[in-house]
Amino acid sequence: MKLKKLAIASLVSGAMCLIGAPANASLILKLSDGVNTVTVADGSAQDMNSVAGAITFIGAVGSIWNINVSTAIGTEQYPNGFGIDLNSVNLSRGAGTLSVAMTETGLSFGAPGSSSHVSGAIGGTTAGTVSYALYTDNSNAAFGQGTTVFSGTGANPVFSGTGGADVSLADPFSMTAVLNITHTGPGATSFDFEGKVPEPASLALLGLGLLGMGFARCRKTA
Repeated sequence: MKLKKLAIASLVSGAMCLIGAPANASLILKLSDGVNTVTVADGSAQDMNSVAGAITFIGAVGSIWNINVSTAIGTEQYPNGFGIDLNSVNLSRGAGTLSVAMTETGLSFGAPGSSSHVSGAIGGTTAGTVSYALYTDNSNAAFGQGTTVFSGTGANPVFSGTGGADVSLADPFSMTAVLNITHTGPGATSFDFEGKVPEPASLALLGLGLLGMGFARCRKTA
C-alpha cells in the first residue's frame, strides 16, 4: 500500500512538471510595408492594450497602409489553452504589400523533445491576396522560422484554411505567425490567425486518469 501511495505521489508530481507555461515569454508585433516598419513590444509606448500578454497597435504604416488595427495575443492570454492568436484589419489607399507578423519567445511546453501536434487555422476577407505561415523555432529566436507548421494563400473575397504538423518542441522555443497582404489598389483585408498546441495539463490529467483506473483494477483483482 505504501508503495502504491508513493507511486501515485510521484506520478502527480511528474504530471505537474508537464504542465507547460510561458517562462519569461516575450511578445512582439511587427508591421512593415517594405520601407517603413513598426515594431511593438508588449507593454511598450505603442501598445494600446494594457493587458500583459497581449498587444494592440492602431495607426498607419507608411503612406499606403493608412488604417491598421492589429492585436497579438500570447500564450498567457490565449483563451483555449496553449497558443497564439493574431487578428488584424488593414486598409490601403492604393497598391502595395503589407507584412503583419507576431512572435512569442521563451515558451516552455513542459515536455522537451516530445512530439506534439501543432495546428493552425485562419479565416478572413481580402480585396487582394494573403499569404500566411505559422512556425515554431527551437532556437527560441524572435520571428524564427525553424519548422513550418502550416502555410497557404488566400484570395479575394473570402478565405480560410486549417493545417498542422507533428513537431518536436524544445524548451524554450518560439512561435511565429507571418502574413503578407497584397492589394492592387485601394481595399481592405481582415483576418484572424491562430496557432495552438494541445494543452500539457490535459494530457497529464488524462494519463493520471488512466493510471488511476489501472491501480483500481489491480486492487479489485487482488
